[in-house]
Amino acid sequence: MNNISHKDDLFWKIYSKIYDSILDLIPYKQLLHEIYSSLEIQPGRKYLDAGCGTGNLTFEIKKHNVEIIGMDYSENMLNKAREKHKNIPFYFGDLNKRLEYNDDSFDGIVSNNVLAYVKDLNFTIGEFYRILKPNGKLVLATLRKGFSPLKIYLNHVSAEGFLNSFRILLPIMLVGLCNMIILQRAGRGVYHLLTYRELEEILKNYNFTDFQIKNAYANQDLLVIAKK
Repeated sequence: MNNISHKDDLFWKIYSKIYDSILDLIPYKQLLHEIYSSLEIQPGRKYLDAGCGTGNLTFEIKKHNVEIIGMDYSENMLNKAREKHKNIPFYFGDLNKRLEYNDDSFDGIVSNNVLAYVKDLNFTIGEFYRILKPNGKLVLATLRKGFSPLKIYLNHVSAEGFLNSFRILLPIMLVGLCNMIILQRAGRGVYHLLTYRELEEILKNYNFTDFQIKNAYANQDLLVIAKK
């Protein structure tokens, strides 16, 4: 059983129906590419997509002949992922609780724009560290303080031109409305938009080595690349 409130469940149910509209956005495509490229995927190894959503990143990693598991706490997102990618295992998992994986289970973990929604950032990062194998790699993107959905769309328009971008305006506006709810919840302290320094302090609580933090997603995300 999951512990999602009815309000949250309704939000993610709606978001799951329109989320894949962002697949048309150049900044989103670039973000996916940057995450899986930074993971330095090696065939035959085992990876976890923690907070997989509708499975877009999971699918890209699967192409590299690896074992990949998608995990999310929204059954609506998971159902969408299962419809799209029937050859990938997708499971329910709550990043607010101890994960049901042994220590040193994965060669790599990715997490794309999920950290903002967990209750205890230190706990979740600690769980990632625990289930990573020695020398395993963590690559995550998370919403930064000052996050602006409009800037992502404007970045796309700058690359594609207005006429080519107009056709996706309506679905992107619907996604934007969901993002406004996210921003509103962040303003109330329900969700977390992080600064570079805040994220750095969390990572330093654990023994991640060679970690770096940089801007991504039209400068609306912070991208972490770290090794256990």
